[in-house]
Amino acid sequence: MNYLDDFFEDEVIEGFYVPSIMKMLWAAKLEVLLDIGKVCKRHQIKWHISFGTLLGAVRHQGFIPWDDDIDIAMCREDYEHFLEIAETEMPEYIIKNMYTDTGYYDFTTVVANGENFSFQKEYLEKFYGLPYPAGVDIFVLDYISVNEEEENLRENLLHLIWDTAYRMPEKGAMDQNLRDALVLIQQATGVELAAKADVKHELFVLFDKLCAIYQREEAEYAACLPYKVMRKHYTFPKEILEDCVDMDFCGEKLPGVREYDRYLREEYGDYTVKQRTGGDHGYPAFRRYEKPYLEIADRIPYRYEFAEEHLQASRVCTEEGVKTSETKILFLVYKYASWKYMEDPYRYWTKQDNVTVDILVIPYYRTDFLGNRIGKYYDYDKFVDVLPVTDISNYDLRKERPDIIYTHNLWDDCNATTTIQPEFYSAVIKHDTDRLVYIPDFEVDAIDPADEKGMYSTNFFIKMPGVIHADEVRVSHPKMRDLYINVLMEFTGKSRKYWEKRIICPENEKNEKNEKKGLRI
Repeated sequence: MNYLDDFFEDEVIEGFYVPSIMKMLWAAKLEVLLDIGKVCKRHQIKWHISFGTLLGAVRHQGFIPWDDDIDIAMCREDYEHFLEIAETEMPEYIIKNMYTDTGYYDFTTVVANGENFSFQKEYLEKFYGLPYPAGVDIFVLDYISVNEEEENLRENLLHLIWDTAYRMPEKGAMDQNLRDALVLIQQATGVELAAKADVKHELFVLFDKLCAIYQREEAEYAACLPYKVMRKHYTFPKEILEDCVDMDFCGEKLPGVREYDRYLREEYGDYTVKQRTGGDHGYPAFRRYEKPYLEIADRIPYRYEFAEEHLQASRVCTEEGVKTSETKILFLVYKYASWKYMEDPYRYWTKQDNVTVDILVIPYYRTDFLGNRIGKYYDYDKFVDVLPVTDISNYDLRKERPDIIYTHNLWDDCNATTTIQPEFYSAVIKHDTDRLVYIPDFEVDAIDPADEKGMYSTNFFIKMPGVIHADEVRVSHPKMRDLYINVLMEFTGKSRKYWEKRIICPENEKNEKNEKKGLRI
């Protein structure tokens, strides 16, 4: 799939901060799905997007901004057909389920491009530079007996097997309740569970076999039985699950059930209400690979490692620097789209006497996962027709040494796809000015501390060099100021008072008064 270059840049979607590493994971997972789709098309295997992926297609025409997986579903006969041919048809992929791995305790099949990270050239080229594994979850849909009594008996047995399997200890002896449950299961099914074998795994296999006992022609309804057993929902007329239409998803057309409204309301209720909850896996999926990655690398490219000395600024004027009575203000920008966030302080300073205001446009770069530059972008031409900008070749930052520098550079070298020249990193330029002011060039929704996904996202826009090295950070509203302060207190160990002086919100009454005096502009 061909993505525009800026697709992989950090972005705020629906008020949620989506970092570049997540964009890479999205693209890699979609690539896996497209390969699954090709195999299914060759073998006339029916499938459709389901759960959060279907919700994303309906509501966002792509991934839910705070989700990171792809779920698809197949009816039992298509699922079994896929498993028969998948290993041969997709030799470069890992097909993992309870039958391929006795330690895999789940009812899905995962198709993944690996189990650990890879830096092989072909792998990185295919999966958009992401070295981490990416996979797709396949759920199986089974048929419901038309005999209600018969179905109730199966459902009760499935519930007993499920409960027993999840209570099974990893090590050590079973208690009497578990032993009694195993006896009941054996009596009801006629299946002998080997005492010295992996009983938990045997229970999972038995559950799956019981799910598959009814055929399509015997049934009117179908369901993802693990969900039906545990949640008492997600049951549909079988025709609904087979009646699919193409749906837009990140520029691709993916099959989704035509009656998606009924489908989604069964699973989510009022799915039009956006909630940052759900998902049965750890978010984000790439997090589990960071520790093993650090065993071979010094740092994770998109992570900022804080050190106490980063809060210290050496205000040493370079030898060639010249201080005058005139106030020098520099706006250091690299994206034209970000300029709107700097317009207010720019307008203020251009109206002041004895002040020189410069706008320095610098290039920025697309990088690979390891920080190697693979593309250069320079927005100077976009600025020059509307603003009195300075070309990078005509401005010596060390010599000019402005009194205040405004910047929207957040990451320095802590981003998976974007960087600027090292001499303009916040860690460097803070030594060449009396005050470094960082202005975020994005706006996110207020984040409740109980919102785990939202709080995790602060790793990518608060716990970053541009915030730490700045003398002042200007945020958009009071709730966001509180968020920054609370996150930074925990991240750095510094007091609330320390960060209250640095995190500024123009909406606060006190700051509005100060701005009129020119103290916070």
